[in-house]
Amino acid sequence: MPSDASRPEPVSLGEHNGFDIYPMPMFLTLAVSEVEMSAAWYQKALGFGTMFTMPGEGQALSMAHIRLGKYQDVLLVSGEASGSHETFATLTVQDSSAIGDLARAIPKVGRSSIGETAQTPWNTVETMVTDPDGYSFVLSSQGHDEEMNKAMGELFDSDAG
Repeated sequence: MPSDASRPEPVSLGEHNGFDIYPMPMFLTLAVSEVEMSAAWYQKALGFGTMFTMPGEGQALSMAHIRLGKYQDVLLVSGEASGSHETFATLTVQDSSAIGDLARAIPKVGRSSIGETAQTPWNTVETMVTDPDGYSFVLSSQGHDEEMNKAMGELFDSDAG
């Protein structure tokens, strides 16, 4: 299996709207009912920033490229939403409970919901999030249980062979 050293970071292509531009190794594309409304929800609820938008017909946007952090890009495109309230992605964040608290403080939009924050047996803190179109995913951050952190470190070390 290749080591991390054999997988170099993508080359920077510059900057736009205060964001680094680079070839994205992976990103989500979500068909949403209203691009502008969805982008605003991701910004207010989860702290995403808007990198780029593309106009559509009339005043509506046809696409918004949003980013939470490096390699956490989402393309919101105008279309028929197919969200099903099933988890399909996990976003690793600095503090999922703080983002969950932030998101719970904003008004509910469409089918949006923010679940309670929970500790997992593998020492992450996770919050289930559903956006206005029904797409669900997990916000995950490292847990604060030092004993569990040590046990997970030992588990990884024993599996390194």
